[in-house]
Amino acid sequence: MDIIELDGRQFARYRIDEETLEAWRTHACLPKTPPSRRSAFYEAAKPFFVQAARFLVEQHAWQVAEDALDSGLFSIHPPGKPDTQFTLPNAFTTLFQYPRPCERMFDALFQVSIDLDGNLFVAEPLTDIFHLLQLLAPGCFALVKAHYVSHEVDDEGEVAFITWRTESRALPNPSWMDNHAQHSLGIVDIFGRDRWAMLRRAAADFQVIFSGDVTFG
Repeated sequence: MDIIELDGRQFARYRIDEETLEAWRTHACLPKTPPSRRSAFYEAAKPFFVQAARFLVEQHAWQVAEDALDSGLFSIHPPGKPDTQFTLPNAFTTLFQYPRPCERMFDALFQVSIDLDGNLFVAEPLTDIFHLLQLLAPGCFALVKAHYVSHEVDDEGEVAFITWRTESRALPNPSWMDNHAQHSLGIVDIFGRDRWAMLRRAAADFQVIFSGDVTFG
């Protein structure tokens, strides 16, 4: 594929680098969250994830994976795609133990689009699951749009590296938060009203959507 054809591509990014996450937390002016509290948020969110997985199975013909582990929260796959599994663990910390498989899972599952207002979003029926993950670990699950800047070639005429300018959103659109605060019973209680208000403020701050040059070798 021609390099220019990749300009404007959208994708979901899973980031595990703690330094990157800490930089994003500081950028969004969010307080530090101890690991124990993040685990508590995840525990409180489990019923929502299980309900969402059941909805995928019952309403969208997803199937339970044959090799699903009893220790996991769930492991399901889209109809006819047993190799494209969506798995969530029972423990929040386990989600970060296998970054490469998680990156592949996100690439395969979460289709990113742009609405008429230019907002990035994950296509249904995985929208709610993705946004809840964003709130549980701000900065870890981001929607990204990449713009081609330049590239250089080596002595053999092959592309050596490409430079992109990226726009990332690592929190849901505030309209999604407002709608679910009104209609999804208990979702605010997962985080507590103070934490929810902080996340809502950050989600509405355009400075949270940041740009930077990223080079892929």
